[in-house]
Amino acid sequence: MKYPSWKDFESKYPDYQEIAFEALARMLFRCRYELGDSLPYFKNHAGNETETIVVDGEEIGFQAKYFDNEINASLIEHSIKTAHNNHPSQSKMIVYTNLEFGNPRKRGETKYSIFITIIPLQNFIAILLRLKTKF
Repeated sequence: MKYPSWKDFESKYPDYQEIAFEALARMLFRCRYELGDSLPYFKNHAGNETETIVVDGEEIGFQAKYFDNEINASLIEHSIKTAHNNHPSQSKMIVYTNLEFGNPRKRGETKYSIFITIIPLQNFIAILLRLKTKF
């Protein structure tokens, strides 16, 4: 059996990889929370890709970030802050990316994973990263 790769993804969507990746992230989010087709979607939703959902009293949103060469952590930080400003009761954000964060300094830790862990806690949003190897 041949498993799909990011090279397959990139060749299948050569001109609109970002849009296709956002659709993939939306589908993964819907599957994770068993939402079916009931997830409200608005283009250019501030901070989150879609309207947030409430699960077990916790307000959850997600962001899809497609990068060409390397992760731009400032774009993720901007999304976190925007989500927090527009949804102060949001307690969790899942960030989907197509790339992994840099080379580890020591086992299990990179400079970007430290950055992503600290910034959300200042805004009271828990971040679960779904990286390239997690799809």
